[in-house]
Amino acid sequence: METQPKKALSFWKLVANYYLTSIFSIPLLGFIAAIIVISFIPIPLQAQAAIIFLVSLITIWYGAGYGARYVQKRYEIQNAKKLVKWAVITTVVLQVIGVLLTVITLESGLDSATVVMTLLVQIIESALWTAVFYFASKKYLLKEAAI
Repeated sequence: METQPKKALSFWKLVANYYLTSIFSIPLLGFIAAIIVISFIPIPLQAQAAIIFLVSLITIWYGAGYGARYVQKRYEIQNAKKLVKWAVITTVVLQVIGVLLTVITLESGLDSATVVMTLLVQIIESALWTAVFYFASKKYLLKEAAI
């Protein structure tokens, strides 16, 4: 079986393709699966949130590996380090936007401790998601680039 030649994409299309495959589509499927499974298990809301968060970390790691294999197989990658850098920067920017949207949409009737805890949890989750994505991207994209 012949391998198809790799396509040349603009750098930003390559970043978008890797990002959407790695941190959006695969984790979204994991999230949906986790929600479906959890809906059948009678456990407290906090346990459900913890399970969904752990599933998100696992699927981000898996998604980065899948995304790396996907873009490596189909596209020419001139600079894998730069790809990792800009995919992570994209993640950070979108996480910051998510935190800002949370600030904007929080109900004004909530007490300040609830608001602070909500934001703190979201910031910690965002930092962990970004760290997992960074290390997985580095592992899979840079390893693959060395081959």
